[in-house]
Amino acid sequence: MSVSRRNFLKSSILPASLSAGGVLAAAGAGASVPNRNASLTVDSGLDASRSLQRMIDDAAARGAPVLLPPGRLIVGGIKIPDGLQLVGMPGRSVLEWNGRGAFITISNGENIRISGISFDGAGRRFSKGGQPGLIRADGVRALRIEHCAITGSAAHGISLENCTGALIGNEISQAAETGIFANNSKGLEVSGNIVRDCANNGIQIWRSDKGEDGTILSNNRVFNIQNRNGGNGQWGNGINIFRAGNVIIANNRIHDCSYSAIRVNAGNAAHITGNSCARLGEVALFVEFGYLGAIVANNSVETAEIGISITNLDVGGRLAVCQGNLIRNLFLRSGKSGDTAGGIGIAAEADVAITGNTIEGAPLSGLLLGWGPYLRNINATGNVINDCRTGIGVSVVKKAGRALIANNLISNHKSGAILGMAWQKPATNELTRPGAKIPSNLTLAGNIAA
Repeated sequence: MSVSRRNFLKSSILPASLSAGGVLAAAGAGASVPNRNASLTVDSGLDASRSLQRMIDDAAARGAPVLLPPGRLIVGGIKIPDGLQLVGMPGRSVLEWNGRGAFITISNGENIRISGISFDGAGRRFSKGGQPGLIRADGVRALRIEHCAITGSAAHGISLENCTGALIGNEISQAAETGIFANNSKGLEVSGNIVRDCANNGIQIWRSDKGEDGTILSNNRVFNIQNRNGGNGQWGNGINIFRAGNVIIANNRIHDCSYSAIRVNAGNAAHITGNSCARLGEVALFVEFGYLGAIVANNSVETAEIGISITNLDVGGRLAVCQGNLIRNLFLRSGKSGDTAGGIGIAAEADVAITGNTIEGAPLSGLLLGWGPYLRNINATGNVINDCRTGIGVSVVKKAGRALIANNLISNHKSGAILGMAWQKPATNELTRPGAKIPSNLTLAGNIAA
C-alpha cells in the first residue's frame, strides 16, 4: 500500500495510545473524550467518577498512561492502581472533589506518577475520621507527584504514609491542616514546591518512633502558615520535623509563619543550611527536645522572636554546629502577665560550636549560652554582635558547665558586652573589663567590646 502524506501525518504525529483508541484524546471544553470502556465530558458539571475510574483501570491493565484533557471534571473516590501514569495539562486539567468519601487514594503500589493536574477540594469537609488529605498515599514505592496544584483541602493537601518518592514543583495552598504531611516515609525528595496559606503547618516530616528518615527538603517556598490548632509550637511552622533523623533542609525560602520557619523536634543529625527566613512569630530555626547532632549553617533570619535556638539539654538535646548565620531585627513578645520573652539572636545549651555568626538588633541578648544549670561545652568564637542590649549572656549558676568565649567583636551594646547570668538576670559585672573576676566555668580571650 502506498503511503500518502495524509496517512503518514496521521500515523506519525498521534501518540500510539491515542491512535489505537487510546486512553484519552486531546479535547477542548465540553468535548467528549473516547476510551474503550468509557467517555469523559469535561466542564459538564456532572459527576464523572465512574467514567474516570474505568478509564484509569483500563489504562493500568494495558500499561498505558491516562492523559487528561483541559477542563474540569467532578470526581471522588478515585483509586490509583500500581504503575499508573496520570498526566494532565498544568493549570488546565482540573479534578474537583465531589464531596463524597475520599478524593484520590493510592495504596501499596509502585512507580506511580501524577503530573500536571490541578486537584480542587473546594473546601468541602471530609467525614469524621475520613481521608487525611486530598491526595492520600499509603505504602507506595517510587511515587512521583510533580507540577500539580492542590488546593482547598479540608485536611492535608498531600498525605503520605510509609512512602518513598518525590514531590517536585507542586503548589499546595489553602489546606485546613498541613500542605504536605509525610509520616513514616523514607528518602523522600521534596523540592521546588510552593506551600502557602495553610492553617497549621507547611511541610511536616514525622515518624512514629525516632529513626533515620533521610528526606531532602530543598528549594521550596513556604509562606503564610497559621496555627489554627493553637498549642505552643506544634503548629504554625513552615517546616516541621518530628523524630525523623538525617533530614536535609536546604535553600528554602520561608516567611510569614505564626511560629517557626524550621522546627526540628527530636530529629537526629538534621542539616539546616542556606535557608532564607523572615517574619516569624517565635523561634525562626529551632532544634529541640532530645535531638542528637545538628548543623545550622549559612541561614539568614530577619524579624523573629529568637533567631536560632539549639536547646533542651534537660531532655537530652546536644551536639551541634551553628556557623555563618546572619540574624537581624529580633523582637520581644509580651505575655498575658506582662512578662516578656524572646529578643535573642542565638540560644544554645550543650556541646555546641557557635562560630562566625553575625547578629544585629537583639533587644535582650545576641548570644544566650546556657539556662541555669543547663550549660555544657559551649564554644562561642569569632562572632560579630552589634546593637544588642547584651552582647553575650552566659550561665554562671551552680552546676553550670564550661564555656569558651573568644575573639568575638561586640559593638553598641546597651547593658554589657559579656555578662554572667543566673537564668534571665545578670549575675556579674562586665566581664570584658580589665581585672574583671571571671567565673570559674568560663574561659574568655581576645574579645573586643566597643
